[in-house]
Amino acid sequence: MWLTGFPRHDAMRALLGRERDRVVLAPTWSPTLSRALDQDPARTDLLDAFYAPWLQLAAALGEASVDAVLFAHPKLALAAPAWFRALAVATTTGTDVPEQLSRAWAVISDRSSILDDAMLLGAVAIVWSPDGTGDADAYRRMHVQAGAVSAASSGQAVAAVLDARDGRLQPASELIIPDAGACERILSRLLEERL
Repeated sequence: MWLTGFPRHDAMRALLGRERDRVVLAPTWSPTLSRALDQDPARTDLLDAFYAPWLQLAAALGEASVDAVLFAHPKLALAAPAWFRALAVATTTGTDVPEQLSRAWAVISDRSSILDDAMLLGAVAIVWSPDGTGDADAYRRMHVQAGAVSAASSGQAVAAVLDARDGRLQPASELIIPDAGACERILSRLLEERL
């Protein structure tokens, strides 16, 4: 294994230093939900149930004068585009995700891999699960060990966002992308190695 960084980190590094003015909500996508929508795209009631706690969290953040952006997994967004367009909260789903993360004080997720990129871009990572299983698996524990905050309730998640916005809670600075040399390091290692 070579510790080079990923090529995409070079492009992400250019996004550092943006003005932060939002929080990104990144629920983990559900393969079961995706399969159900593939079989019957009209089952938006399933989306209602899945996203209800996240939309309630977005509303609570709005009441605290914090703009929220909801990450919708591209597979789900493609299955029900009208449902996502009708939401009262802004959404992100594709190529603009790094931009959204770079402008976030904090990113809240139950275990999305987007949390990794958020931490690399200097956002405070907050692990929150609507079902109350905060950091009940190894993946979530890994984020907390790396510097993410564990929130046991939506109220704690909102409080952590406000602390991040107001500077009382800082991101794990040692995780922020240090340079734009990942591609160069990969190429260098490939040229050194003989297969």
